Parts: sequence; C-alpha cells; structure tokens
Amino acid sequence: SNLGAITERLDDLIRNYISTNDKLDRTKMDKNTCEKMIHFKSLKSCIDPGESVGILAA
Repeated sequence: SNLGAITERLDDLIRNYISTNDKLDRTKMDKNTCEKMIHFKSLKSCIDPGESVGILAA
C-alpha cells in the first residue's frame, strides 16, 4: 500500500539503514515492516500548509 510520497534521498537512506543495521535481526520486526514504519513516521513529521508552527519556531 502507498502511504504517501517521500523523497528518493530519504528512501535510499531508509533502505541503506535497514540493510546495514544488524540490530534489526534481533527484533521480531521484519525489514518490510520496519521500512513501512519509518516511511509512516517521516510522513507524520510533515506539516500541512497553513498549520500553526509558531510554537515550533519559538
């Protein structure tokens, strides 16, 4: 399923992290699930146009 659009650079960074991170092998999460989770978290960190960001900028 498509969660949304992320940059190719971010996608490359995520795939590189997953392929080189040996700690992931010790968890119960498979690599595909981990990749989807990171994609989702990166999309949640984006804000909508017009959203109040004054508290973040302060």
